[in-house]
Amino acid sequence: VDQEQLKQDSDYLSSAVLKEKNSYLLLGVIGEITEKYGYGISSFTLSVEDLKKTTNSLKLADKSVATKMPLNIEVSGPADKFIDLIKNLENSLPILFIDSLETSQQSNNLTIKMMISSYYLADKIDVESENLSLTDLKLSKEESDLLSKISHFEKTEGLNQMDSSTGGTYKEYDRENPF
Repeated sequence: VDQEQLKQDSDYLSSAVLKEKNSYLLLGVIGEITEKYGYGISSFTLSVEDLKKTTNSLKLADKSVATKMPLNIEVSGPADKFIDLIKNLENSLPILFIDSLETSQQSNNLTIKMMISSYYLADKIDVESENLSLTDLKLSKEESDLLSKISHFEKTEGLNQMDSSTGGTYKEYDRENPF
């Protein structure tokens, strides 16, 4: 097994889903993509009700492994860049799903209302390692095809900022109490 290829594949897979349950991170990723095509975010809404639904999760062996994070967003920009924008949204990492799309146009300005979602994957997934065999660790044809497909997707810079919430360090200042 080529260790370099294994590391590269692992990086692609880890960037395919959000590492934090943070809707603003998802908004940042979408904002970065829309900005490339001259689109600006007009408004966005987070539906707490949609976030709480239990049907919004991917299940594996009757265990929830990933949670869907929906975001309603409205963007405006040049109509001639619409197709390029949608293609980039669909071919980006983390993987974004366009659940609904509605457009309206005034001259060359296009307004797009979309519900976009991505999945959050918790760090801790309970896997019973005693039940694994060597064949379970080898990629199937379907998994290899998926990996080869997402290896052509574009990673967004917002992924590098995923750990930014833990960012700066706390510094305590010695100040006298003014009272």
